[in-house]
Amino acid sequence: MGIREAISALVSIEVEGVRCRWDVDELPGQVRAAQLPALLPLLEAPQEGVLRHHERGQVSTARFDGTLRMEYELAHLLLVAPVGKHGADAQALALVDAYVAALKDDPTLGGRLAEAMQYAIEPGVYEYGGDRFVGVLFRHKWVFML
Repeated sequence: MGIREAISALVSIEVEGVRCRWDVDELPGQVRAAQLPALLPLLEAPQEGVLRHHERGQVSTARFDGTLRMEYELAHLLLVAPVGKHGADAQALALVDAYVAALKDDPTLGGRLAEAMQYAIEPGVYEYGGDRFVGVLFRHKWVFML
């Protein structure tokens, strides 16, 4: 099982309150207000609060006793509402709770990961498709044993 299968497993998890979610081969060029809140997996992880500077998904490997350990980092972006929408920050916090609750029951994505996933939670303002959104970036770190 590899990275692609794990990403598909992640995006298939239903998060209460999220209207739309896409896989990496389905990402829209823009997200409309009617599609929000929305979750998008990004192979290019943002380095700042606004998605302008990107870094490719990072992979590192090490050998231990003939086994290959691979660590992979993926950004999962939650777009909540257009910047300036009243109540967006409170909605974002509720959606973080829903996201964490949805992932807690399957921390290895059905056994696709060698260890329980780890992720950082980064609320902020994010740009996608030329529009700015209140959002939350979940920076995942996954471990695979090959």
